[in-house]
Amino acid sequence: MRFMITSLMLLAAIILVAMTGSAIGMDPDAVVRPKEAGAGDAVVEALVREKSLETAAFTVDELVKMKKAGLGDDALVKMIEERSFVSGKKAVVYGEDVRPATRATVQDIMKLKEKGISDEVINTIVQSQAVDPTIEEHRRAMQILKDMNLLIDVR
Repeated sequence: MRFMITSLMLLAAIILVAMTGSAIGMDPDAVVRPKEAGAGDAVVEALVREKSLETAAFTVDELVKMKKAGLGDDALVKMIEERSFVSGKKAVVYGEDVRPATRATVQDIMKLKEKGISDEVINTIVQSQAVDPTIEEHRRAMQILKDMNLLIDVR
């Protein structure tokens, strides 16, 4: 039964690829029309490399219109690269510059005050940092031992 389901899924995928003409979604017309309008190989290569059509950065009609209006290949390639969502973009790392409130610096506290955060909230943040370091170190050590599945009887 499992083999039959897998076979049917594979057959459906093959039919889908055959109907669309491509496994990656690039319509052959998307390459041919800019070429017919006079775009050079560099423009077509940039379209494919930057996935401009798949990400809807440009439509084929827009590229053909710009080429017919007299834009050169260098200008088109530059526009494709500038609108690209693919190359030259730095990965977004959420929370990269975020620190817990218990690690707030003096500058952080000053910024909070400048932004209108109440004294009550700021005092709470400051007090959360005022933990006895020996207690904090003990807590961390106990957690490490617990993570190693070593239980310590502290009676």
